[in-house]
Amino acid sequence: MNQAEVRDFFDGWATYEAILDRDAMHHAGFFAAAGAALAAEAAVAVARANLGAAGIPAELRAEDLRAGLAGPPASVDLILCSYALHHLGTEEKGTALAGARRRLHAGGRMLLIDLAREAGETRADTTEAYAGWVERDWTFLPAAARAGVRAHILAHDFPEDDGEVRRLAREAGWAGPELLARERWHGAWWLRAAS
Repeated sequence: MNQAEVRDFFDGWATYEAILDRDAMHHAGFFAAAGAALAAEAAVAVARANLGAAGIPAELRAEDLRAGLAGPPASVDLILCSYALHHLGTEEKGTALAGARRRLHAGGRMLLIDLAREAGETRADTTEAYAGWVERDWTFLPAAARAGVRAHILAHDFPEDDGEVRRLAREAGWAGPELLARERWHGAWWLRAAS
């Protein structure tokens, strides 16, 4: 996505908040499966409150994905990447996973939550079915907002299947990954820095 498209997408933050409020993309279940409520700039306050209430001390940073991955090596313990990688092409996903691995201290982990295709599905199969589900079932959003989400999915979502996620992760130096939870097109994986 170019900068204007990113800006337009995030200008629709109220739409995303409604999606979060209804747990339409299964955030709550994935965070529960990871054992902590983790959560970009607007979401850091929510994550800080959730972690504080759970008694988990944390320094949180919201960074642009590409800029954050170019930061100092071995400088963080945990990376949360939530619904971001599916916006990248396959090669870019591999580069992002390698950059994330480089950022972690020994023993560090990454919680990856993202869209994923079913095995054997094409991108077109997945995005059409996913967009149809949004239009049909996300009635908590006005029709115009659902149409905007549909347009975004069809133009900017490039989900991989579980096998490809695992292959890309292993090639980038990750152990595992361990699939924590799967809800149709949504998945959560723990990735451990390989020793």
